[in-house]
Amino acid sequence: MSHIPVSQPRLYSSLFRRGAVPALALLIGVASSLGCGAGESDGQATSSSLCADPEGDCLAHSQSALSSPAEPGPRKTVRFDLSVPLSGGGSVAVTVAGPSDDGRELSRSGAPFPLVVLSPGFVINRSQYGSYLSRLASHGFVAVSQSARAEANHAQYRDDTSKLLTWLLAPTGSSAARISGRIDASRVGLTGHSLGGKISLLVAAKDPRVKAVIAIDPVDAGNPLARDTLPTIRLPAGVPIGLLGETISKTGGSQPCAPADSNYEVLYRSTSADRFALRFLKAAHTDFVDSPGSCFPCLFCPGSLAPKAQSRDLAVKYVTAYFLWTLAGDAAAASYLTGPEAQKDVAAGLIEVTKP
Repeated sequence: MSHIPVSQPRLYSSLFRRGAVPALALLIGVASSLGCGAGESDGQATSSSLCADPEGDCLAHSQSALSSPAEPGPRKTVRFDLSVPLSGGGSVAVTVAGPSDDGRELSRSGAPFPLVVLSPGFVINRSQYGSYLSRLASHGFVAVSQSARAEANHAQYRDDTSKLLTWLLAPTGSSAARISGRIDASRVGLTGHSLGGKISLLVAAKDPRVKAVIAIDPVDAGNPLARDTLPTIRLPAGVPIGLLGETISKTGGSQPCAPADSNYEVLYRSTSADRFALRFLKAAHTDFVDSPGSCFPCLFCPGSLAPKAQSRDLAVKYVTAYFLWTLAGDAAAASYLTGPEAQKDVAAGLIEVTKP
């Protein structure tokens, strides 16, 4: 087994660690004014199988990928915003992206498509993850990013995400026709950045509809802790939990953005389940968004040693490869995670790969 070096845990408080700060309302207001918080308008348009290896090691069966996750896929796409009603009351704002034949609505040709739901980092606008949605949509996924209505309440955020899945799989109301018939309920995946990565893991531990999950530099602070429930995640045979992370932001000043006592390394060690981790050697915590320079919360996480776009593009590639492999049946895409394609990035000094 390969190992990740881990420094001694330290106790810190930060935006991304706790998912809440005393000046929460003020910060969200400032972030929104700079295009980083919730508040985009809604409603504006802008025959595969799960990897199932009885030996529990689909990563070993990589060949050449059907389509490269490092590049846009062959499908034309559409993107639009919706307000999704949640059972029990309330709603959540989402952006939907997916294959399209007419540039206005999701395609019925090739449907139903696998679904990926993306949860953003704390007080980071969901629009900062458009590159992930676009890449996934072009490869034949319906990809949905959300703006949580209760970021500081992690249990509610988890439960709201499950309610969002329920609506997406069986939509009702005025927007139902835009989604109905396009999503395959047997192929559901989750991803998210920072707090959103933690939430994705919490949902995967509780909701058996989730068949694949990969977290982008998750920060596990505040109750409930993902590390306590990670061992209960039960994905299909041969499908590992994926973790992307970095270690630059676990130190620095009094408020590291991904502290050593709650970063992805802690999560990796918390379970013996099938899993892998990719450590970005030169990235800081918020380098994974589309435009760090226009993201107010991202100012709290300096220290990157590589062009930010490079780190983001690598993360988009890995997330896409993971879901092409686990939800779209392209076993060759696993090469980009731990196989020969990933080793090219290792040789270039970009990442380290860890797996049991």
